[in-house]
This record gives sequence, C-alpha cells and structure tokens, in this order.
Amino acid sequence: MRSISAPGLFKATNEQAWEEGTNIRTALRIQPEATRGAVISMIKSVCDFVEAKKTLQSLEDFALCAETIFDIFPTLKLEEFRLVCDRMKTGYYGKYFERLKIQEFRECIIKHEEERAPILERINSHITRGADTDRITFEPQSMAELRRKRDPLFIPGLNEPKQSKEET
Repeated sequence: MRSISAPGLFKATNEQAWEEGTNIRTALRIQPEATRGAVISMIKSVCDFVEAKKTLQSLEDFALCAETIFDIFPTLKLEEFRLVCDRMKTGYYGKYFERLKIQEFRECIIKHEEERAPILERINSHITRGADTDRITFEPQSMAELRRKRDPLFIPGLNEPKQSKEET
C-alpha cells in the first residue's frame, strides 16, 4: 500500500509492477477497506487531474468504477493500476475528449494488459505442465493384470501371463 500511496508519478515498469505487485483480489481479502479506499483515491485523482466535463463525480460513481475494475480484472495488481492511472494523467493511452467514465478506465486497463502479455509470456515460458516424460515410463495395465498382482498367490515370474514374441 505504501508504494501505491506515495506522491508523484509511479516509477515502475510493467514488469516490476507485475512481479512486485499485490493482486487486487488478495488485497481485498486481507485489507478490504484500505484496498477499496486506495483504488477509489486513484480513480478520483485521475478524474480531478483530467478535468473532463463528463466524468465520475460522486463517491458512488468512484465506488462503482472500483467495483467494476475488481470484477472485470481480477488478476490486476494494485501497482499496475497505479501505473495505469499515472499514465492516464500523462495522456499515454490517448485523449479522453471531455469524457472520463468507467468505460475509459476499462479501455486503458485493457491496453495495459495487451502491453503486459508479452512480458508474462516471457516470465512464464519456463513453466511446464505435467510430468517429465524422460524419467517416467508409463505402462498401461488391464484390470485383470492389476487383480493378479494384488492376488496373494501371485508370484512374479512364475504365474505371469505369457508374452508374445513381439514384446520380447
């Protein structure tokens, strides 16, 4: 919370915001009031700075915008949202043409996610799913074979089924 509440522009890159950031859902679970307050404060700061004629004005508008962000972007980090808000102030995502409502915040976050996608692909490129097939050999067995192996009278090598010439 300290890093997103500091005055001045947020000097983090997309990658730093992702790697060092706090997930909004996690923050809401741990500190719901402080998280909502911080996000609403960032939204209000952007609206005050841009001075659009058609913008969010009441606390209910800011709260609805925050809840919409929480619902639509559950993987967004607080630091990423601070970065998006600061970039909105500087015109990084374009002009707002006298309108700054929930839709504009949504579009800016989508643009941010598009920029972030290659970074996440690079970060997660080393993650593989499943087992290492070089070390594990899997031999399918029939139910009959499993029953025979569980049989207390089963003696390996003595009463195993005969193998065909192709298997040997």
